Amino acid sequence: MEAFLEEWFWWLLGLALAVAWAQWHLTPGQAAAPTQVAARVPPKPSTPFLDKDNYIGKHVMIAWECAQGWVGGCDVAVLQHLAGITDLSLLCRAASSVDAKAIQDRLMASLGPHGLRPHRVLCYGTSIGKQAVVRQMTPTLYIDSDVEVIKYLHKHIPYLVRVDKALTGREPFAENTNIVAASSVASYVRAVSTSSAF
Repeated sequence: MEAFLEEWFWWLLGLALAVAWAQWHLTPGQAAAPTQVAARVPPKPSTPFLDKDNYIGKHVMIAWECAQGWVGGCDVAVLQHLAGITDLSLLCRAASSVDAKAIQDRLMASLGPHGLRPHRVLCYGTSIGKQAVVRQMTPTLYIDSDVEVIKYLHKHIPYLVRVDKALTGREPFAENTNIVAASSVASYVRAVSTSSAF
């Protein structure tokens, strides 16, 4: 019983010293650290358009549906340009892991030598999965043709481009200042780039 009381005495003494130390070191008006971590909110852009070459070194993510015919086509130079100067991710729909591997092999063959890394070819199965992947990766610039995905992500991603072939240029959405509509990925990248590589 005596050992039990002695152990409690030392435990209470340690607790009292810890409380006294905390009280001594926290100055009046200085609050302790919050117990909950605030959600990461991307900064609101001052303009819906990225300025000239302002995407260099940033994380750019493109939904593959917007650029599917590019590999082997005339606009592959735009993807090669982005792979070389940005942290480029390509988001692809795949029904199985076999499809995902085939897509990754095809993209790495044409874009790997220009800087696309294999782990940046991401796959999803559903529209909800696509939204989850984009939110988890939080790119600076996200390009997609799916209106519902773009509208969902406008609160979470700083810059969004909606690709719509019916458009003739870059047109901002009236209600959302961080969404820009463009007729193609290539037209948007060419408009915000000073490169003469493509």
